[in-house]
Amino acid sequence: MAGFELPFDIHGEPLFLKTGAKAIADAARDALGGFAVERLPAGAPLEIDLQAADGSEDLQPPRSTAVLVREVPQVAGSVPLSLYRDGCRWRFDFGGAGRLLLDPVLGRVTGCLAAPGCPAPDWAAGFVLLSAIELLRTRGRYAVHGAGLEREGRGVLVVGASGAGKTTACLSLLRAGYRCLSDDHPLLCTDGDGFQLLPFPGRIAVTQRTVSWFPELRAVEPEFRSDTRKRSFPLDRVADYSWGERCRPALLIFPRIVDWPESSVARLSGARALEELLPQTLLVLDPQLAGAQFQVMSELVRTTPAYRLHFGEDVTRLPEIVDRLLESLEV
Repeated sequence: MAGFELPFDIHGEPLFLKTGAKAIADAARDALGGFAVERLPAGAPLEIDLQAADGSEDLQPPRSTAVLVREVPQVAGSVPLSLYRDGCRWRFDFGGAGRLLLDPVLGRVTGCLAAPGCPAPDWAAGFVLLSAIELLRTRGRYAVHGAGLEREGRGVLVVGASGAGKTTACLSLLRAGYRCLSDDHPLLCTDGDGFQLLPFPGRIAVTQRTVSWFPELRAVEPEFRSDTRKRSFPLDRVADYSWGERCRPALLIFPRIVDWPESSVARLSGARALEELLPQTLLVLDPQLAGAQFQVMSELVRTTPAYRLHFGEDVTRLPEIVDRLLESLEV
């Protein structure tokens, strides 16, 4: 059977994906294409082996001593998830949609998907992304559910659940000269000098209401793609939008959409910021990894000012608010 072997270099962490399905290979290029390389860099690679299910029997959970840890019910645009622990490994069962098996010790994910080319282009990409994010966690690269932006070497991390206004905030700052690191899952890590906020380039997903606020997006609407829950577009197709580079996080913003004419901000305590941040760092599985991640996030909120953004109708005024907050840090 012909297959695809795709190498990626994710900020110095080699990752290798193998599949026999073209739809999954295309999904991997969609999810991780910004990190594609001709050959793997030096070092032990993280591995993803993801195949298309030949039949329903491929999606049946294998007999094992696995223990159910968590069940996540189905919500709009998603599938239900049952999470099991099987020794040192973790099993993700997505009903009849697919199954993943994560071995954090070996740095490997194996799995299979039903109908990887359906129902939308980002369907299989979501499984590839989940696999990569959980593997990167074992190497101290933590994805945060948020929008990351950078200007002049300073990073702004806009963190929140779906619907909190992260993408709207991202676009508002982009048109004011900030550069995008990711609108959904930038990476956070530490080095000898402190924290680094790392880019994770990909498509930008928007709602029609968001498009109505930013006229420049209408020019690229012919390139919009209908995904599972939103429409998406390549960022570099929009004039004056650009990708940023790794930087030091300088500001944490936790938006909450309010029915107010004007936006406002209020300082958050470190404890409150940590309470808001932890649920947005995706799944935490192995207890040792969870402990390490907790320490990283705790230190981040201790050293980085955090604010609640009451995000009103004046979305284009956000850069003025963020600029003022960054300027106050220099005093």
